[in-house]
Amino acid sequence: MANYQMAVGETKEIGGKRQRIEAGKVSIFIPTLADLGWNVQPVKEENGLPVYGEAKASFVFDAVFSAVCALNRNRVAVQDGKVIVTDARGLTTDVDSLFLAAEGSKGEHFVIRREYSEAVNKYLAASGKSAKAQDVLRVLLTDKKAALVANEKNKEAALSHLARFLESLDSTAAVRFAKLAEEMGTALSPTDGDDGDLS
Repeated sequence: MANYQMAVGETKEIGGKRQRIEAGKVSIFIPTLADLGWNVQPVKEENGLPVYGEAKASFVFDAVFSAVCALNRNRVAVQDGKVIVTDARGLTTDVDSLFLAAEGSKGEHFVIRREYSEAVNKYLAASGKSAKAQDVLRVLLTDKKAALVANEKNKEAALSHLARFLESLDSTAAVRFAKLAEEMGTALSPTDGDDGDLS
């Protein structure tokens, strides 16, 4: 097996442009092909990871590496400039935890998204905004595709509400929704759109 230091990034505005920068690293388990039952050994190591001589073995390991990184990346977020683990199951540490994580992750994303949407609805209901404004804000705070095409003024208003929504959450909910909130914050970047004025 290999323990890999996976970089975790966040999007920040630098010099008027949104850029992805590294916020920190986390140690994750990457299985070798032997760990997964293949009768093949690496010819060398580079940066702590196995390198295989056969093209087929190299292709399979690259796919495994990408999948394991993606699984673990979905379990972390950046809060106040620090990388935190947002999933109670933690990061993968061995083959067993890798398969348990894969089995347990089925549907978890949808559960979190539903809870996030319900919390947004509760926040908007107490916001004092008109029903029409609530409807548009609900879409901008929960639908990444809609957020991407909204106009700049509405993006700014939605970002303000996103910040206030996060401030209204308790620490447990804030951590649980951190990944989704980060995605929505990134999507609410200035582009041209044609929504109504929400401010």
